[in-house]
Amino acid sequence: MIKFKRTTGKNQVIVGLIVFSTILAFQCEKESLENLNNSDSTQMKSTPDSLAIHEMSRYYNFLEQMKKEGYVFYDFRSYLQADTSRLPEKLIVIRHDIHSRDIPYAYAAYEVEEKVIGPKHSTFYVLLDDPVDITQVGPSIENKYMKFLHTLDTCHVDIQPHISPIDLYISSKHPYWLKYPVDSLKSMFSRNYEWEIGKTGRSIKIKGRDVFQINDINKSMPGLLSRFNSEWTKQTGMQVQGYSAHGSATAMNKVLNNAYLLDQDVLLHSGLYQYDTYNTKILRRLNYLSDNTLPSWMDDPVSIKPGRYEFLMHPYQWRPLMDSGNGNKLEAGLSAPVQHDAL
Repeated sequence: MIKFKRTTGKNQVIVGLIVFSTILAFQCEKESLENLNNSDSTQMKSTPDSLAIHEMSRYYNFLEQMKKEGYVFYDFRSYLQADTSRLPEKLIVIRHDIHSRDIPYAYAAYEVEEKVIGPKHSTFYVLLDDPVDITQVGPSIENKYMKFLHTLDTCHVDIQPHISPIDLYISSKHPYWLKYPVDSLKSMFSRNYEWEIGKTGRSIKIKGRDVFQINDINKSMPGLLSRFNSEWTKQTGMQVQGYSAHGSATAMNKVLNNAYLLDQDVLLHSGLYQYDTYNTKILRRLNYLSDNTLPSWMDDPVSIKPGRYEFLMHPYQWRPLMDSGNGNKLEAGLSAPVQHDAL
C-alpha cells in the first residue's frame, strides 16, 4: 500500500515518477531497496511494483484485461524473429514512442509490463538526436534521453531510434520549400507525384516535374541515415535494427510523411535498417492500435476486436486521472492528445 501525504495532483504524480525512475534503475541492476523517502511534500513506503501500478493504473488494467482475453505480447525484436505463418491468433506487438514528455511515465510503464506480462515484451523507440526536438525543447533533453536509455539497456530491453528523416534532410539541405504552407505542398505533390504500393514497400513516381527534388532526397537519405546510425551507436553503444517514424510537426511531413519515406523499397534495400514500424510488410500482417487520440478502448479494452496488433503506446497518454471535482479528468492543462503519430 502506498501512503501519500496530501499534495496537489500534478506535483504528486511528478514527484512519484521521479522517485520511481531511480527505483527502476537500481532494480534493473539488482541492488537492494528497502525504504524510499523523497521530498517534504510526499513520503511513501512501497515496493517498485506498487508505485508503478499506482502511477500507471490505467495501463496496468489494460494489460491485465488483454492478458485475461488470451493475448500474447511481443517486442519488435521477437516479432521479426517469429515465423509469421505461425503467429498467435491474439497478438500484441508493443511499441513505445518516447518523446520528452513521455520520459517520466516511461519508467513506470516498463515496470507495469514487467509485473503483468514479464520483461522484454515491448520495444522503446527514443527520440534521441532529433534536430527539431533539440531546438524546441533544448539540448538538455538529450541527457534525459540518455539516462532513460541507460536504465532500460541495463534491463536488456529492446531499444531503437524514433526518427524523422525529413527533418534530417531539412537540417542538412535547407530546401527552398521549407517554409511553404501545408496546403501548397499538398497541391504540389498531387500534381507531380503518386505513391505506388507493393507487397513489401512502396515507391514514388514522378508524373510531372520533380518540384520537391525527390531524387535528391532519396540520394541523400542513405548518407543521412548512416550518419544518424553511427551517432546513435556512438552515444548509446547500441546497434540500430529498425526505426519508428516520428510524426514530426514539420509541414513537409504532412506530405512526404516519414513513414512513407522509410517504407520505400529503395531505402529498405539499403541495408541501413531492417524495418520501420509502419512498413507495408508489417501492417499487412498486423492491425494498428494507437493511443494518439485517446480512444475509448484505453479504458475499455474488451471492446477491441480480437486479432493481431501493432500497439503504439505513448506513456504520457496513460498518466493518472485526477479527481477535479467534476468527475475524473486528465491533469489540468495536459489533456491534449499527442501529435506524434506518423500516420
